[in-house]
Amino acid sequence: YPLRDIILGAYQLRPYQLVGGPEWISTEHFDIVGKAPEGVPRDIQMLRTLLAQRFSLKAHTEMRQIPVYDLVFARSDRRFGPQLRMSRMDCAVTRCTASVLSGSIETEGYSMAQLARLLTAATDRMVIDRTGLSGVFDLELACTPDDGPADVVRPDAPGLFTAVQDQHGMKREPAIGPVQVVVIEAVGRATPD
Repeated sequence: YPLRDIILGAYQLRPYQLVGGPEWISTEHFDIVGKAPEGVPRDIQMLRTLLAQRFSLKAHTEMRQIPVYDLVFARSDRRFGPQLRMSRMDCAVTRCTASVLSGSIETEGYSMAQLARLLTAATDRMVIDRTGLSGVFDLELACTPDDGPADVVRPDAPGLFTAVQDQHGMKREPAIGPVQVVVIEAVGRATPD
């Protein structure tokens, strides 16, 4: 794997959340073989320690103003689309659910902030809920994933954000917003075994 991808995994980041570092972290590939000591759970902290020890990675987190998408109402009358409705679920009592397949999303009892997180996972920017809606919602969404092949589950469906606008009555607006990022201060090629 490229070292950049390994760092993204170790810090559980989306690509836009990693800042800095030399070009080679995206082009040179590495195999990592390791074994946790007996009784020690394998976790991301072990990978972070490996990156610090073997690649001399030094990084810090900070908030930066970077491009995001605001999720807002598409219509001035703030009307919902046909596939979005208030939920009857009480998530304090019943577990709220989401089914996410290629080209299809169905949720029960999800807030707009949770929907924004689902949309973030499918795009190149963070999506921030700016609808002002409280409460929870049930929704269905049929779309062609922006990064998927045209012959996926719903080849005749619109793109993701066109579907959100048509089916939910929401749209994305490009904006600048606060996002937590990891800034690489220093990194070196791996030390030998």
